[in-house]
Amino acid sequence: MPPSAVLETLALLWPLLQSSGIQTAIAGGIALSYWGNPRSTQDIDIAILGDGQDAFEALLNQAGFQQRENSIKDLGLFSLSQWQFEPADHFVAVDVDLMIAADEYYKTAVNRAKPVTLPNMSFPVNVLSREDLILHKLYASRLIDQADVLNLMEMHWADLDQNYLTLWAQHLRLEAEWKTAIERFEQQS
Repeated sequence: MPPSAVLETLALLWPLLQSSGIQTAIAGGIALSYWGNPRSTQDIDIAILGDGQDAFEALLNQAGFQQRENSIKDLGLFSLSQWQFEPADHFVAVDVDLMIAADEYYKTAVNRAKPVTLPNMSFPVNVLSREDLILHKLYASRLIDQADVLNLMEMHWADLDQNYLTLWAQHLRLEAEWKTAIERFEQQS
């Protein structure tokens, strides 16, 4: 599970998300850890439906989160807005990456997120499904993301909705990446 500074930041951040009314889901290393692929992540990745972004950013500022300079980037699948927060009694700033989009895929992914209670948290947070986490990792395409995809496939192959993955891989133009992941998985099996 992530370090305590990350979880403390999430414990402050999640109620802000909920009070804003914006639909969200945890992605990245925290979601990977939940799905059984532990990662000592030092940041929080959150998928956010794009409506109401300005109001949400005002809430972050009021709570002490700092937006990083030149931090808004269009990455195709989503816009990335990068923030930092230094929780009390920690001498480290926690990065918070907001992945913001409002297309049909993001609406589907956020609506499919699973409410879970993470260790040391007293309320549930929404975590991307295994399939949507795989799609995010296929899109990112770094070596670590490719390894994460294979690990998720190894742990959950029988439970994955492969029709969903194929449909959205086509929609997101990730067919080649999905096909390659399947080939790698079959070679290891």
